[in-house]
Amino acid sequence: MTQETNNISSVLLEINKTIQIIGTEKLLELLKISRENDSNLGEEVKLQSQMIIQLVCDEFNIDMNDFYSRTRKNNRRYAIGITAMILKEHLKLDVADISFLIKKPNNLVSIYCSEVYDLNPNHKSDINIIQKIDNINNKLKKINNG
Repeated sequence: MTQETNNISSVLLEINKTIQIIGTEKLLELLKISRENDSNLGEEVKLQSQMIIQLVCDEFNIDMNDFYSRTRKNNRRYAIGITAMILKEHLKLDVADISFLIKKPNNLVSIYCSEVYDLNPNHKSDINIIQKIDNINNKLKKINNG
């Protein structure tokens, strides 16, 4: 009984910390997304998505903790958008599944993905991001072709 009480206390402490950081509404939204989408995704899709996230993180020189964090950085923003775009195109996932996998709300996934689709190859600041997308896609092709 003591072990079970300690486990419940640990869970409640973590919930309290999370609520203090992101608020009750956001926590409830994340819990709903998690509950709704986890059962729809197979292990293979989860593994492939983790590989894609790692490739994107490597290309942007950020670690996984930075990718999943809530800090505002342009590199991170583009990394999330590119990840969403690749998950959509390569794994044929919808926004809800992508949102679950990258632990971001649906609306942010849509916004960041749209920003990536709107990159202009004639715009100086966008060229670097487009090159990163090409690098990631080339790495994915190598991985998928053996």
